[in-house]
Amino acid sequence: MSYEALMALHQLSSVPLPTIIEVISEEEYRRRASRKGARTCYELYGNPGTPEGRRKGGQRGLGELRRRVKAHPELYPNFKSKKEILTPEKSPMLAELVGILLGDGEIADLQDEVKRYLAEIGTKPPSLETFPSFRRGVLGRGFRSHHIGRRLGQKKPPTRSVAEA
Repeated sequence: MSYEALMALHQLSSVPLPTIIEVISEEEYRRRASRKGARTCYELYGNPGTPEGRRKGGQRGLGELRRRVKAHPELYPNFKSKKEILTPEKSPMLAELVGILLGDGEIADLQDEVKRYLAEIGTKPPSLETFPSFRRGVLGRGFRSHHIGRRLGQKKPPTRSVAEA
């Protein structure tokens, strides 16, 4: 308690003042109270920096946040809970795509060029048999590879046409 607050209470209540042992600054008072609280927490709960303690604290905090969101969702408009992950149906096109990504590690520029060529002519070519099966799997049924085929740091795909390649 500050000295000013002590004097105000003394004047209001007419209770005799205790013998003042030591007058300390507000900063020193807070420092001492913080140390005392930290020691008490350590004695009660142990070291707070262990992985188990951090995990428990995180789970407890997230549980409290979820409880508050459920009670008052209007106060937390930006809180997002985990979304359900939709598993796609098995299909030959999905198998081709996964095979490309696992085998080559990427969808290269050539697939991107074929996509742009098809966009330029406005229709699909007469026969997709002219392209290898992995391109047919990627380009068939409207799969868009233009955003996947870019190199790291590229803003737009390269502007060469299929005829130049």
